Parts: sequence; structure tokens; C-alpha cells
Amino acid sequence: MAGGLLRFPGSKVWNFQFRYKGTRYTGSTGCTAKGQAEAWLRNFRTETENKVDDAAKGIRNDTVKELLEDWKRHHTGSNLTRVSRDWRLHVPSTFQAKLAKEVTAGDIEEIRTVYLHGTSLRNLHYQEQMSKNQRVIKPKPHNNNGANKLVTNINLVFGWAVKTSRLKELPYVPLAPLVEQQAPKTYITKQQVESYLEEIDRSRNLHVMVMVRAMLYLALREDEARQLRWRTFNADRTFYQPWDTKTGTIVNLPVKSDLRTLLNLLREEVPEECEWVCPAEDGQPHRQQITTKAIKRAAVAIGLPGLTPHKMRGSCATIMARDGVSAFAIRKFGRWKRMETVEKYVEMVDGDLRDAQVRAFGE
Repeated sequence: MAGGLLRFPGSKVWNFQFRYKGTRYTGSTGCTAKGQAEAWLRNFRTETENKVDDAAKGIRNDTVKELLEDWKRHHTGSNLTRVSRDWRLHVPSTFQAKLAKEVTAGDIEEIRTVYLHGTSLRNLHYQEQMSKNQRVIKPKPHNNNGANKLVTNINLVFGWAVKTSRLKELPYVPLAPLVEQQAPKTYITKQQVESYLEEIDRSRNLHVMVMVRAMLYLALREDEARQLRWRTFNADRTFYQPWDTKTGTIVNLPVKSDLRTLLNLLREEVPEECEWVCPAEDGQPHRQQITTKAIKRAAVAIGLPGLTPHKMRGSCATIMARDGVSAFAIRKFGRWKRMETVEKYVEMVDGDLRDAQVRAFGE
């Protein structure tokens, strides 16, 4: 064996063996030519020795891929799904093979640029179904908003690495987000509430009537409306008491009279031992998107296409804001932690700014 290389009888491939600081390293170089094997081994030894030395100093030399895999092992739920999808679809393997500490802002910018020049097609199953029906699939161009989300999901992994001391510091200067023209939000106005609820009530589904009003009046998410519990209301059902998920405290929200009337009707129908306000046939909460069809149908009926269950929450905040309710009260009502989040839900129009000026200074 010369220089750590050896070749077993009958084999054309060179193997290697060496020791460094008490640890023995062996394996195959994958090379049949001795000169190539020697060059490979020199690089491998240098990398191995650097890693061992850095580890002794508390310095990690993870590749970007190793960093990502480590992040995935420590995360679950929708956050894991979203970030993993973006990395899988839009972050190239050449980038993931780099050492994490050597990543530059230019690398991130290149990924963002490639993303913006690409187009998004639906998943393969959806494409196949469309093709069978002989329908044309138009690629959807990527936009600045999607690019910003992609960069955010890359930053999330590196930021976590810094926070957990896997990296000393962020190896690159974060990119400034691209400006995105926001499309007007769809929401119900105060004048449309009565006619909208009349359309909802045409379904004659008491559960849907209760859940939609709960989302609109109490700024609830659909999951919160599906999982309403009797114990979250006070004795006469004049107050609803959801948990503030950010602070862990209970918020008392007043219940409007028409919603209270429907709740009293439901209380007569639902078995006393059932904890859910709107149970399905199996006694458990309804499936997700149970209200979607009714919400969209009623919205179209009043000339408001594009409404979704979650936009009921935004409608509640917008109606309050346009009626002069304090931003602090809106934040408390919707159980939002930051005022910046409230701004994402409230839709302002030009007339609102004019009204604000008139209130302050007169005509």
C-alpha cells in the first residue's frame, strides 16, 4: 500500500485507508487509474481533516442539504410540508451540495431569478386529468409574491441554523423582498351582510348557518367554527370564549342575537352529551370546507364572486375598520398578535382615506 491506496487482487478499483487523530477511514475511491485515485484521496483527506479539526473547535461544516435534512427532522405539520415542497421543486441540487457557510446572496438571487423565469403547472395527476378531457392547460407564470415566499423558506432554514448554533452567523446578506402588486381583496361590506346571510339561510342547513355567522361575526377561522364547543359559551350564550392562541388567554367575544337564536335551536337538537355545537353524523366535527359551497353560492348570488371561508374573517375586520373601530380593538377581537397581521386582513379603498380626512378636518 502506497500513500494510503491499495487494490485488492482481481479488482481494478483503488481503495483507500488512512488514520487521522485516532480514527480509521477506509473505502473506495471509485477510480481505476492510480493518478486519479491519488488526486481524489488528497481532496478527501483534506476535507476530512478540516471537518475533524473544525468539529474539535465546535465549528460545523454541514452542506446545505445536510442543514435542510436536519431542519426537517426538527419540524412537523404544514410548515414542514410547505418548506420541503419549495426546496424540492425550486432549489437546485448544486446549491444544496455547497457548504452552508459558503452560501452567498448571489446564490439566493440566482435561485430567485430562475424561479421567476419559470412557470408553474399543477401536479401531474391534475395535468393528466385535464389532458384526458382534452382541455388546454395554460402554464401559470411565477410572480414576485411566490419568489418572496421561496426566499423566505430558504431564509427560514438558515435562520434556524444560526439560532441553534449550527452556523455562527447568516453567511449571506438577506435579499430585499420584491415589490408585488396586490390584487383587491374580496370581502363583504356592511350593507351586504343582511342579503348575504339571507342567501346562506336558503340552504336550510342549521349547521352551516351557525358556522358562517360565527366566522363573520366573531372573525373565526373555518376550523374554529367547525369545532365550536358548548363549553366555550357562557350559560346564556351571550359570550363566546375562544383561546387566544398567541398568548394562551381567553377572549370574551359578544354573540349577536341572531346567532344566539340559532345556537338555542341547535341546543335542542344536539344530544346533551355531545361537546360539539355542530356535530356530523358520526358525532365528530364536520369535515374541512363544509361551508365552502354555501359561501361561494351565496356570494355569487349577491354579485360577489371569489369569497372563501377564510375571507369571512377578513370581512369581519374590514367592516369594523370601515366603521371606525379602533385598530387595537380589531386586533384583540381577531386574536392577532401583531398589528401588521391585522393590516393584511383589512381591505382599504380610496373612499376610506377621504372619509378619514373629512372626519379629521371637515369638508
